[in-house]
Amino acid sequence: MTGARYNFAAAFGLFFVWCAATWLLEGRIETLLRPDAIADRIIYAILGNLVLGVIAAFCVIRWQQYAGGVQLEESGFGAPGRSVLWIPAGAALGFGLYVV
Repeated sequence: MTGARYNFAAAFGLFFVWCAATWLLEGRIETLLRPDAIADRIIYAILGNLVLGVIAAFCVIRWQQYAGGVQLEESGFGAPGRSVLWIPAGAALGFGLYVV
């Protein structure tokens, strides 16, 4: 397999795992439709969204970068200084919308 095929397989495989986890943790048991399912929502948010959607996706991108398949700029990342400024701004905006 060439590098591009490995990159595609890794990204598609992670997407498949994330979709399966979303279905298992939310869709199958309708977590977001049940007001009393607080523990299920926390598990879904941490495992399905944070671990698989953010951390595992970052690991796949990092692996692809080390394998020589893509550069961080090609993956949508900008300069680190810009990220340091926009991450707190996005968190504040998200929290503000949550409070409202």
